[in-house]
Amino acid sequence: MMHAAAILFALLLVNLSVGQAAAQTTRYVLTSEDYTAVLNTAATPCDLAPCPTLTTNMKAQGSITFSAPLAPNLSSTSIPTSQVVAYHFEDGVTTYDKSDSRSRNPYVIVTTDGAGVVTDFSIAFHRWNVAPGTGDVTGRLAFLDLRPTSVNVLANSPCTAGPTTSAFNGETDICAGLGFGDDTVASQNIGGAVSFVLAPIAPVPTLTEWAMILLGLMLAGGAVVMIQQRRVMV
Repeated sequence: MMHAAAILFALLLVNLSVGQAAAQTTRYVLTSEDYTAVLNTAATPCDLAPCPTLTTNMKAQGSITFSAPLAPNLSSTSIPTSQVVAYHFEDGVTTYDKSDSRSRNPYVIVTTDGAGVVTDFSIAFHRWNVAPGTGDVTGRLAFLDLRPTSVNVLANSPCTAGPTTSAFNGETDICAGLGFGDDTVASQNIGGAVSFVLAPIAPVPTLTEWAMILLGLMLAGGAVVMIQQRRVMV
């Protein structure tokens, strides 16, 4: 009986550690409708590359991962950048990724209902043409803004203020003002829906959780060996 109890306890430790990992991160997927209006550069060739081409067949989509599920009853609450563990978005011409040294997330502002379901949001990303502090005297960047009924995209936009630190979430090296020039391209979809859907992902255990899993497996393995040895002795 004691050996069986040891095995059950070890399995419980494994299940608990995996359950804790599952509760740590929460991923949300956002997808817009196709752009309804685009404005491409009037300069041919453009004055300052890169000058991509946007089309009405394009849309914005991607995912953002938080360190924990969004709390219920949030009201236009800014989520600190420290709680954004990952993001990856594409707007048809630019990719924004947290692992990219040029990408920034100026703000994540959300409203949730009593169950923690997102009912309103405003999320923005931008990507510098050249990483801040490396001699980009032009200060050009791409910008993506997502809201429940609109999406706005800019590429090769001049930064008219900054870089600075976001007053919303503490993100550094963000642009506080966007300009528009002959070599800037833009697109938008005003009135088009942008979905914000919870998409749980398989968790990756931390070092502490791996230790708990290893301990549980060792206990289970030791119990099996003891049972086998006892059977041999009998």
